[in-house]
Amino acid sequence: MSEDLYKQDKKPYVEAHDEEGRTDEEASLDAWNRHIYRNESIICDLFHGQFKSTLICSICHRVSIAFDPFLLATLPIPQVKYVNLDMFYIQYHQDASYRNQKLSVRIKDSDRIADFRKVIQE
Repeated sequence: MSEDLYKQDKKPYVEAHDEEGRTDEEASLDAWNRHIYRNESIICDLFHGQFKSTLICSICHRVSIAFDPFLLATLPIPQVKYVNLDMFYIQYHQDASYRNQKLSVRIKDSDRIADFRKVIQE
C-alpha cells in the first residue's frame, strides 16, 4: 500500500553517508531526509520512524552509528507478576482490643505500601 501511494513515479538513487564526526541530531536529520526523498508517501509521513543503532568493533574499537527507518516496532508487553503473602496480622483497635487474623494476600510485585494497606483493610 505504501508503494502505491508514493508521490514519485520512480525511486531516486540515494547514496549512504558515513555519520562519523557529526552530532546525532545532524546525522539523524540527514538520514531521515534521504529516506523521505526516496520514500515520499502519506504512509511514510504518518507511520515511519527511526532507530539509532550503535556498533563498536571489538578489535579496533571503532564506533559506527546508523539511523535506520522502520515501519513497525515490536515491543514486549510486560507481564504482571503476583506475589502471594501468607501472614499473621494483629490489628489494634482504639478500644484496646486486639484482633488476630491470618491473611493470605495476593499483590502485584510493582505494588507500593499504600496498595498493600488497601488490600489488608478490605
